[in-house]
Amino acid sequence: MTATEIQILVRRIEKFLVSQPGVGDAVVVHEVTPEGDNCFKALVEPDNEPLPAGLRYNLASSCQQVLSLSYPLFIKYGLIPRTPSGKVARHLLAL
Repeated sequence: MTATEIQILVRRIEKFLVSQPGVGDAVVVHEVTPEGDNCFKALVEPDNEPLPAGLRYNLASSCQQVLSLSYPLFIKYGLIPRTPSGKVARHLLAL
């Protein structure tokens, strides 16, 4: 995958995750495993209320089916770290 393809896919995954009910925001990063495989990791910040139980379990598989992902997607739930100006502090992401 080229860097541009990765960036486009990251944005598509983020857009899909944020469109789901109960999801306030999402940040996705691309990583290469020690074996050299591509994978994506997401930090999903719930909206004002906890995510519905079913959504927690089905979000990754739904995302893979809808976007036809051929790479693993790992999702973690929690607050997204932000800078004082409100931007995502990617260097502080605990994925």
